Amino acid sequence: DVDEQLGNLAGAIEAARQVLLLDGRDQGARVTLERLFNRAERWPELIELLGWLAQEAATPEEQAAVLARLVYVQLERQRDFGGALAALEQLALASPSSESITALGTRALLLLSMDNRPEAAAWRAQLAQLLEPRFEASGAWGELGPVLRLRLDVERDPKERKRLWLRIIDIEE
Repeated sequence: DVDEQLGNLAGAIEAARQVLLLDGRDQGARVTLERLFNRAERWPELIELLGWLAQEAATPEEQAAVLARLVYVQLERQRDFGGALAALEQLALASPSSESITALGTRALLLLSMDNRPEAAAWRAQLAQLLEPRFEASGAWGELGPVLRLRLDVERDPKERKRLWLRIIDIEE
């Protein structure tokens, strides 16, 4: 804390790291290091820390909260869509009913909407697949139709394409 108060973020980060090396369960050091990485805008290190914290989480709720923060940093600070999608899928496994999945997944789709890279279409389709059951369960038909169309961008199986088109007809009729 002295280093932080003196404006020596690097020193404060190193001190927090040393505490975690001595006791990886020290909650104060975990919170402090996350905060310091945020302040210093050291995104790759923050992503690494959050990944570790998610693995070490004591409860599914704690893991879900950490994964949501991880997805946010990957999307908003690094624009690492592949990493964000992987963490979002982990979040869906850890906490299937988490509202963060819908919020962060929708944000990722928005950020990817103008991305013309070949992998962007695949990411949009994966996000659409993740969001589809959530939009359907909540009756968000206005969001479901466009999400199904995103899946059509990469779906090659004729039977699945037909199923998607029929669902779109039902929704948009």
